[in-house]
Amino acid sequence: MRRVGHLVRRVAPIGIVLVLVVGAGVTALQAAASATAKQEAVHRSDRVALSEALATLTKGYLGQLAATEQGAAAALASVPPAELPRALAVAVDQLRAATAAVLVSDSGGLVAGSAGAAGLGGDFRMIEAETRPMLASGQPGITPVLDVGGVPTVVVVVPAGGSALLGVAYRLDGLSIASYVRRLTIGRGGVSDVVDRNGVVFSSPDAGSVGRPVAAAVRAALAGAARPTITQTLGSDQLVAAAAPVGFAGYELVVTQPAPEFYGALSHGDTTARWALLALLVVAAAALLVMHARRQAALAAVADMAVKDALTGLPNRMAFSDALDDAMSRHRRDGIDVALLFCDLDGFKQVNDRLGHGVGDRLLVAVADRLREAVDAQVDGHAVLARLGGDEFTVLLEAPHATPHAQHLAGRLADALAQPFVIGSDEVRIGVSVGIAYAHPDRDLLVEADLSMYRTKAMRRAVREAEASGTSGAREAREAWGGIATFPGPGFQAAGG
Repeated sequence: MRRVGHLVRRVAPIGIVLVLVVGAGVTALQAAASATAKQEAVHRSDRVALSEALATLTKGYLGQLAATEQGAAAALASVPPAELPRALAVAVDQLRAATAAVLVSDSGGLVAGSAGAAGLGGDFRMIEAETRPMLASGQPGITPVLDVGGVPTVVVVVPAGGSALLGVAYRLDGLSIASYVRRLTIGRGGVSDVVDRNGVVFSSPDAGSVGRPVAAAVRAALAGAARPTITQTLGSDQLVAAAAPVGFAGYELVVTQPAPEFYGALSHGDTTARWALLALLVVAAAALLVMHARRQAALAAVADMAVKDALTGLPNRMAFSDALDDAMSRHRRDGIDVALLFCDLDGFKQVNDRLGHGVGDRLLVAVADRLREAVDAQVDGHAVLARLGGDEFTVLLEAPHATPHAQHLAGRLADALAQPFVIGSDEVRIGVSVGIAYAHPDRDLLVEADLSMYRTKAMRRAVREAEASGTSGAREAREAWGGIATFPGPGFQAAGG
């Protein structure tokens, strides 16, 4: 009995230690599994948020593309039928990456077309049928990716007066949308693609994928899932795929990454790696918090990119539209005065053609800086200066600055841009046409300001033609204009510089 008791006393502490060690090991394994599951959940949630942020960027890009085309459609409304082919050719020349433009009737028939329109195959009825329901719902009309002479192409359609539609074909390899998503590195093997409603790649950092169907395994994994979603493909080369709707034309943003790279060693390592990580659980948890905080900051930066113009840093069309809607709501509700200045650069296209797009982009940045200085000096902190796209800028003013400062600010903007720009070794001179419109509850303020800007261009052209002809009416025309004119209909004014 003594030997038994002695043995028990010696073995008991060892047993207790073994139980504690085994319990600690089991607890550690459970903690590791729980930490892995939580990390994966956070990582998957962040990947869905990333796909949504990139989808928002894509929506802003496509909306800006359609809005720029809408300006061309407005200009076509006053063109005689016989001049439409030439006017469409001019529009194609001014729209980046455009290859052809067509006017299509409500029955799908061709009204007029530019050079290159025949390359679309004459299937204008399909274009009309594809896009009219989108236009009826207030969205841009965007076709799926088309193969035009072996070149991946998309047609963007906007209303062109009456029941006619303006369709412009764009080469996908000429659009700059891929640069929006190349800014964010997604591991070594991650790819972010914009995919049309038929599963064909519209834009990708991998230029060779554009115009081709997205991988069959990815399509199968995403099929039937409500968007946004994240899933995993089957087979040996597994991929994690996250998808979010762009909001236009059934397009979506798909982010794919090899599963081992996405999950890392915690999920795909072997048992030895897991045991080695047990001692580092506390460090891993702290690192996870730091990584999560950095990831959230990166997502916030991406979301900020969705409302800022990538070139100038000014608010883009999406941010401007939100500000305009808010201002008009206050105007309708409280009667607050609202004014809008619409600015269009004169001579910018010639700079692009003569000196190249690189100089043109640097000129746009310099223009934005001068406009910002002029606006801040006049109405510091009480205006929204935005770039709508191309060479179009807007300034939104609210009371108490709308009525007393709009006309004076238009002159300040014109004076600021009248001074020459030095871009590298080149001295560049441009001008600006400014249209002013004042808010009215029953009118479209942006349309009125745009029309007022075109009125400015027309009035300046008339003065220059009178001066060039040497007629006696030149002086009277200039004195009648004086740089500021009243557009037909209340609420319109124009200014030029």
